[in-house]
Amino acid sequence: MKSLSPVNQAHWARFRHNRRGYWSLWLFILLFVLSLGSELIANDRPLLVRYQGQFYLPLFHDYSEANFGGPLASRADYRDPWLEKRLDEQGWALWAPVRFNYRTINYASPLPFPARRPAQVIGSAPTATAAMFWPICFMASGCRCCSGWR
Repeated sequence: MKSLSPVNQAHWARFRHNRRGYWSLWLFILLFVLSLGSELIANDRPLLVRYQGQFYLPLFHDYSEANFGGPLASRADYRDPWLEKRLDEQGWALWAPVRFNYRTINYASPLPFPARRPAQVIGSAPTATAAMFWPICFMASGCRCCSGWR
């Protein structure tokens, strides 16, 4: 800490003696560094694609459907059944463990949104959502997540 002035060195020394604050700073730095790789954990685009002998990195570059034999010059939707079939037939894709991100829309849903999940029928067991929000849902009458089993 030679680059700090003597006053700031004293402040830093006092901060280091506060063990909870000092270790919280290191924990925050660690979590921040881990969050920089969040796209490698949850992403709606593959990390690596091999199609017709060529490698593509959709994580870093936007490719159009024309690159994969499609008619459109728009950005490729890798969750589209047509493109998934092409990639399965003529290559492969390496996906992140979680295949969606915060803005992914499920266009292939059988029900319109917002809709009750089919497993939630009257008399069924509580769902994970209902168990998690039980204190809130207990107070609300007609709640969608737990009204079927109250």
